[in-house]
Amino acid sequence: MATVELGGNISLTGFEDIQPVQMVVLKKIVGNSVKTYSEKAKDFQKFELILSKEGDQHKLKAILTAEKPVEAESISNNLFMALADVLKKIESSLE
Repeated sequence: MATVELGGNISLTGFEDIQPVQMVVLKKIVGNSVKTYSEKAKDFQKFELILSKEGDQHKLKAILTAEKPVEAESISNNLFMALADVLKKIESSLE
């Protein structure tokens, strides 16, 4: 699986088959979310998002590395629904 680095603290793994237009939107959403996480999480270090396909399902795993590490997973037929769900789980764990 290929990994794309966004800035120095965001990595996206397994997204090589995603359409370029979708990647632009996905990167923007992830970037904005990680900015919020970096402000909320004590000693924020990095954010990893890993995509794997299970049939028609998109499985996303998010890992936030900070003083208190957080992990979340989501599965959906729709990549953006899975993304919204996994990002919401990470944010709620920081509150």
